[in-house]
Amino acid sequence: MAAAPRAAQVARVRSLYRRSLKAIWDWSVFREELCTEAEKCRAAFEQYRHVQEPDRIDRLIAEGERLLWERRHPDPYINPNAPGGCMYQRNPPVHSALSLVMDYGREPDCVPGSPLVTPAGAGTLAPPAAGAGALPR
Repeated sequence: MAAAPRAAQVARVRSLYRRSLKAIWDWSVFREELCTEAEKCRAAFEQYRHVQEPDRIDRLIAEGERLLWERRHPDPYINPNAPGGCMYQRNPPVHSALSLVMDYGREPDCVPGSPLVTPAGAGTLAPPAAGAGALPR
């Protein structure tokens, strides 16, 4: 019966450690500083590695989460492609109701009487007549 709460505590400690390392990454500017702080964090977790009492483990986890909350970064690093990142949906797919015209100003609606449209109005392109392909300036 004690295996389930123990597994839950292990998962909470693992999550707390991972979130702590991510918080260190938010505050560290240089790689050397990051490694030093990560070693300090690991030492703090290793200090209580052999604690067996479930109540004490819960108190230590709560204390660690409180410290993590107090020391959180005001502008944390967000992966650019993750929601909230600077590149998230930068080039979203075109909505299916929209259509793209790749004639760059020579669309039939823009140039009246354009020879680019067949007389039947089917919208297929015909080769331009001599001098007819240029737009008036």
